[in-house]
Amino acid sequence: MGEEKKKKRKHLKTWTFFYFAALVLLYLVIYAYPKVTGALTPTMIVSYDELKVWDQVICWFVRSETVVSAEKGGAVNYYIPEGTMTRKGTKVLDVNPASGGAIKAYPCAENGVVSYYIDGYEGYFTPEIMSKLTEEDVKQRDKNPENTMRQSALAGEPLYKLVDNSVWYAVYWVDQSGIAKYKKDSSVTLELPMGSVQGTISDIVNNGDKWLIILKFNKYYEDMPKVRSVEATVITEDYKGLLIPNESMITVDGVLGVYVKTISGEYKFLPVNVITTDGENSLVSDTYFYRKLEDGKTKKEDTIGIYDEILKNGKSFKGGQEDGKDS
Repeated sequence: MGEEKKKKRKHLKTWTFFYFAALVLLYLVIYAYPKVTGALTPTMIVSYDELKVWDQVICWFVRSETVVSAEKGGAVNYYIPEGTMTRKGTKVLDVNPASGGAIKAYPCAENGVVSYYIDGYEGYFTPEIMSKLTEEDVKQRDKNPENTMRQSALAGEPLYKLVDNSVWYAVYWVDQSGIAKYKKDSSVTLELPMGSVQGTISDIVNNGDKWLIILKFNKYYEDMPKVRSVEATVITEDYKGLLIPNESMITVDGVLGVYVKTISGEYKFLPVNVITTDGENSLVSDTYFYRKLEDGKTKKEDTIGIYDEILKNGKSFKGGQEDGKDS
């Protein structure tokens, strides 16, 4: 029995040794090794991607539009469907007077789009006065247009409107903090429920605490003639290039850059050139760029390229350089 107890004690000591040895090894792997080598520091592979700078807005459509009303009451006969682009002189509808007499035809006075959706503000949302619009006044006039198509109409009631589709506008307001995204005459994309349309920033008007943005379009949009206000996404910049998180970038000796992992596993600081940013991510130059120096001269700088491995968080580096300062 004595020998058996000695063997048990020996096995217990052996397993205890291996247990504590494993704990020490685990500590070195989790804590000591990463601090020395940065082995477990989160990294990412640089790749090409797309960066869009955008605003989510409620915009109002501004158009040149003419409402045509019934001269006399009577039964209405329609010939042109809603939203149809129509030539000058084409008959849109006619009204057969209930009291008898000649049928009154209503042709298009000009080329344009025929729409039967009318909100009563066709004379308010016009290109001539749109730069004087205020957000408060516009919100008070925000109502859904009504479809005026019916079997009969009374004298003086609106029958249809003719919309100039060669040019139209969308207006909305942005805060002071968001105005930096906008530059007059630059291109934009307006993403709408029925599709996207390309346009330009026609004007930027200071309305006090907010800015009025006026977008100009000459492309057809299906719902444009009948909708007054709509939720939309405005894309002011759309770039493709090397995309990295802003937290990857850090300033070392006044130079903005990132830490790149080399073949040997060490980290090297490389400067970067930001093309554009959305506040969270940035598109940067690929391979090299020219940096302007204080004396006005330029210097060619080698920078990151596709498939480079960089630190996700530049301030997390625990190697030869730390927190943006030389060691």
